[in-house]
Amino acid sequence: MRSLNLKSLLIILFFLCYQTGHPGTINLQGIWQIRVGDSTNWASSRTIDNSWEYIAVPEVWNLLDFKNFSGYAWYRKEVYLPAFWQEEKYLKLKKYLILELGVIDDVDETYFNGHLIGKTGKFPPDFRTAWSTPRRYQIPIAIVRWGEKNVIAVRVYEKEGNGGIYKGNVQIRTPSQIDFTKISFEFGSKKCLYNAGEPIDVKISLQNNSFDYFYGFLDWQLKSDMGLLVDNFQQKIYIPVGKKKSVSTQFRCSRSGVYVATAYLYKNDELIYQHHQTIGYAVEQLIQPPVVRNDFFNFWQRTRQQLDLIPCQPIYERIDSLQQTIKRKYEVKILSFDNVYINGVLTIPRKSGKFPTLIKVLNFQNENTTFLDSLFTDWIVLYLNVRNLPEKATEISPGFSRYLIGNINDKERYIARGAIMDCIRGVDVVLSHSWVDTSRLAIYGESLTGGFAFIAAALDYRIKTLIVNSPLMAAFDVATKFAAPPYHQIVSYIVENPHEKKNVFINLTYFDLINFAPKVRCPVLINIGLQDDMCPPRTTFLLFNQLSTAKESFIYPNEGHLINNQKSWKNIYHWFDKKYKN
Repeated sequence: MRSLNLKSLLIILFFLCYQTGHPGTINLQGIWQIRVGDSTNWASSRTIDNSWEYIAVPEVWNLLDFKNFSGYAWYRKEVYLPAFWQEEKYLKLKKYLILELGVIDDVDETYFNGHLIGKTGKFPPDFRTAWSTPRRYQIPIAIVRWGEKNVIAVRVYEKEGNGGIYKGNVQIRTPSQIDFTKISFEFGSKKCLYNAGEPIDVKISLQNNSFDYFYGFLDWQLKSDMGLLVDNFQQKIYIPVGKKKSVSTQFRCSRSGVYVATAYLYKNDELIYQHHQTIGYAVEQLIQPPVVRNDFFNFWQRTRQQLDLIPCQPIYERIDSLQQTIKRKYEVKILSFDNVYINGVLTIPRKSGKFPTLIKVLNFQNENTTFLDSLFTDWIVLYLNVRNLPEKATEISPGFSRYLIGNINDKERYIARGAIMDCIRGVDVVLSHSWVDTSRLAIYGESLTGGFAFIAAALDYRIKTLIVNSPLMAAFDVATKFAAPPYHQIVSYIVENPHEKKNVFINLTYFDLINFAPKVRCPVLINIGLQDDMCPPRTTFLLFNQLSTAKESFIYPNEGHLINNQKSWKNIYHWFDKKYKN
């Protein structure tokens, strides 16, 4: 018998897969090519890539040969698409293939045979991260080369952290019945928070807009946020063409906590769709008492005294060119803890008077201040860069990946210590102006800078309101039990330095937000995204429950890490307006 060549064998394998009833799918996980740098020429399918390096997908590039790399890089992958896919009835109707690339940190533009088919996030200079957004792009059949090689090229920009195509399904496929099925989920609680003893009720509705009847089954599972199966239930489901059907179930819990409810939808024993939702059950009962070392208060009193010995000496430069903008705008350079210069932007209403003031501690991404100033028109706003952003010329720039583990075994040199004092130095700056209404001084931070702002408010009673969004640094011992970044950095450090484990966790008690919560006296607002896979919601509920001051939480059931959009800011503004209304 004559042996088959590779091309013939691939065609047979594709045909066999097609005949089984599965939609045409090619798994793109595995080895891709990658090149550091940036050139629009690399989008072309004619690019010679013999010198490009290789990388596994999905995987963060900072765990591989590109460790500590940030900036631009391009991915490339060749894929053979069988000609018989053109006969698939759903493809004929939709007239496009579907490319799924999982999630990409931070921004991407994706090309197919040299044609741009999609982009998510924004590249510099107007950078906006989309690190947690799944990529799902359509490939018009007009640009597909059937029965031959096609080239996928992905331009990626990563600012700080891990980077690359790092998680999720990576595949190319024809449209299938599931793409013609409208699916919606509904929980009994709109905020997905349930009281003790209350059943967790959930309903899934499916509208079959395909050519065929739908017959499959649902597997419902309820797991703890640590992955322990708590309850599950299976149901068969049949939906005629053009019809809608709803299926409901109830989960039962016996312990307070954070849980993940998941619906797995199968057809012909193939998983074709899944949806998961984090929910809270009796979260007000989640308690973790503070653990305060004997020298805790002395350590922070001494730290604050060190800062007070350093003159503030802000240097201002007008940057609005005297134009008739909403506010006057100044760049400010500030001398801070350890004689390190930090910086920021101060915006001040043009009219005279005393104004409420917001210190917004900037995160590790470039942020557009235009929207915030247009919302807080009658506020003074200080956009404060703590010691983290190299492009802002701060003298100490450890970057996001170093903040949690840089000098983690020494509380005196732990980098977060100086960043917290930078927040207090920001308070010094705004209070040096007579325009500030000292009774209405607020501080805002998110993620890691949310932790800095929280501790600053506990240490400085001049801060009258605290707003934090997805705060890190709460309940370190709980957070490090989750595998997700950034806490995995601490776990990796301990694995590499097992002899330092005890000392590391002792040091972290001096920076754990749980231990500062009883010291906060001002009103507090916390944003919580239940889908947050970086700041475990359990840790935020533990923190919220330790606060004894006036407090409120905004729960966003469908949001992940960093609820930083116009809707969330409008919610904050209205909360402020109600609290500060004269």
